[in-house]
Amino acid sequence: ICKPGHYLNPDSFCYTTCPPRYFANPNTLLCQNCSIDCYTCNADGTCASCSATVDFRTLDSSTMRCVPLPQYYDNLVQICVHCPIVCLSCQSPAFCTSCASGYYLQSDNFCYNSCPQRMVPNPQTSGCQNCPSDCLTCNLDGTCTSCSASDFRVFDSVTSRCIAVQGYFDDLSQICVQCPSSC
Repeated sequence: ICKPGHYLNPDSFCYTTCPPRYFANPNTLLCQNCSIDCYTCNADGTCASCSATVDFRTLDSSTMRCVPLPQYYDNLVQICVHCPIVCLSCQSPAFCTSCASGYYLQSDNFCYNSCPQRMVPNPQTSGCQNCPSDCLTCNLDGTCTSCSASDFRVFDSVTSRCIAVQGYFDDLSQICVQCPSSC
């Protein structure tokens, strides 16, 4: 038991203050654990400070919680984990929410240095943007740069579109449809 104004620390000695990650409980005269995200905390459980160098956290002034620094994610333990190098922000090692420069977020929530066919990198959103259905590859403005023969399309240099080959028609889907045999 400690004298008034002193608190029993985790090392079983009485001091006037508690170490980091503990708060002084004036009712019990004990140093009690802060929440795992806090470096120091108040008796009401709100974080008073965070550790950017050890825990990779910063104080969110609206919630008074310690949140991960950019490029880190909270793994529900004291120390935040670094996102994969291709992610600017993430929720786990396999779930990017934004990409590092030169990488593009794709539908599997991971960042790649290029986009799959029928998509074009959009540097403004750091994502992959769908090409029009007639294009195999395209520019950001939606003009086709190449076509797929397996879609029964050829490139028309006048319109910069992929048009149906002879004997097929464009039904506004990716693959052209064969005309009836009498046409």
